Amino acid sequence: MSHTYFPEDVPSEDTLNELLATERLVQGSAVTRCVVKVQGEDHGINIPGSYFNHMQCFVWRESAIQVVLKHADQLELQEDLADTLRKVLWYMGGILERIHKDSQKAAAKNPQWRSEAFDSYLRTEYWVMRHEPWLVREFRHSNDLNINRCKVQDLDWKAYDTKLGRLWSGVHTQFAVSDKVENNVQFLKTLHDHMKVFYDPIVAEDTDFGYTFKEHLPVEDPDQEEGGFQEGGEQDDAMSQEV
Repeated sequence: MSHTYFPEDVPSEDTLNELLATERLVQGSAVTRCVVKVQGEDHGINIPGSYFNHMQCFVWRESAIQVVLKHADQLELQEDLADTLRKVLWYMGGILERIHKDSQKAAAKNPQWRSEAFDSYLRTEYWVMRHEPWLVREFRHSNDLNINRCKVQDLDWKAYDTKLGRLWSGVHTQFAVSDKVENNVQFLKTLHDHMKVFYDPIVAEDTDFGYTFKEHLPVEDPDQEEGGFQEGGEQDDAMSQEV
């Protein structure tokens, strides 16, 4: 299984070190364009400005997880939570890789193109707020809503930010983890406490991991006629997972 989907296992030590060392910047604005760069590199991922606020939140989440993992010993980070954070960090790196591929295909054709990879992430983030396949399954089993049919642009993101709170949404630190913030012990403890709540419950092993994680498979246009992805139907469940 490609790690562009939520990984079943934690990343290797080398991969984790690379993930922890990657610092990203989000430049641009919501009215022009958004550029995601790795610190120290000249080129980045160019995406429409409509994604600017979402990408700020995404990179903040990535940075917050990085800083907690870097201070795991100081924070006495429990191993099950640490493993979950490692998987999430790896998963987020994979999402960015797919966004980059989307940008290379679409940018020249349509300035306001949409990234299926990022839209899939955002739909799951909005409705489920977690990305582990077992939690997506639970959401699907207990709701009639077909996430794939929702348009990211139509969702109430202000309500979503309110639900997250100022710290976990990134608003409190203006979507950045500065050296001053990272060296603030009380801030680290508060961030750690937020993660313990947000990533509860934790399942050590998903016994049904082979279930298709449909939120990250290509989907038809949400306005399509019946016959594509059926809400609650068997056609979705029968699809094979991309490798």
